[in-house]
Amino acid sequence: LPFELECVEGALMVLVGQLDYDLAAVKERIALLLKKLPAQVNTQNLEELRRVKSLLVALESRSEQVQELLAEFLDDEDDIAEMNLTSQLKEEENKRKRKQQREQDSLEIGDGIGETEFVSVSVDEDQIESILEEANRELEEVEDLIEYYFQRCAGTH
Repeated sequence: LPFELECVEGALMVLVGQLDYDLAAVKERIALLLKKLPAQVNTQNLEELRRVKSLLVALESRSEQVQELLAEFLDDEDDIAEMNLTSQLKEEENKRKRKQQREQDSLEIGDGIGETEFVSVSVDEDQIESILEEANRELEEVEDLIEYYFQRCAGTH
């Protein structure tokens, strides 16, 4: 993965890891409370139950927010493609090189006396296919990454 996507993956890893950690902590508190509650129904235990429920609702809300954000990215391929800055930079560099080459070729064709000649430029279809395949592969990698963390968030609640 390009650097910027590794950064996105790292951020998602930390975010989902924090959600998992918080869920484990709440589960532990619930387990302890469920052991105590049948034998000791009192104000303190009921208050603890209310706090744990509140934490669980907040955790579920955070998880749903992350899921919604990831779902929005999955729904829009343009957003996903724009996340890959490295390939955008490579594409801009290639466009600049092609433009310079066309300008250089057009200078070599004319003799500078006002002649205008038309030049046809052939495009290598294998090169185009290769570029499209690479773009699709990059898009699939990003989609897989987002889907993985989407599923992990779904498992949080």
